[in-house]
Amino acid sequence: MNDENKPVGNQKRYFWLKLPKNYFSHLEQKKMRKHEHGKDMQIVYLRMMLLGIDKGGYIYYQGVYDTLEEELAEEFDEPVEIVIVSRVCCKTNESFTSYNQCY
Repeated sequence: MNDENKPVGNQKRYFWLKLPKNYFSHLEQKKMRKHEHGKDMQIVYLRMMLLGIDKGGYIYYQGVYDTLEEELAEEFDEPVEIVIVSRVCCKTNESFTSYNQCY
């Protein structure tokens, strides 16, 4: 993370997540909502976007749990199964890309 995203002293840093006015009318969102846990999946997807907003859009796997999905489920207080189906749905609809890089 670069220094421009670090708050100075007690200052809070706010970020904007810009979504189109008709975001929930997009076909990808309609398709996701039709899943059994569609609304939960949409919340997970929005939370994933917010999690990466101050990191250039990236979500980093910390290795605390066995999988990224388990870490996200703990972070979001959601069942792992919901995070898994959300990730699969988003990847299928090309809503995000995943990279497997080790540093």
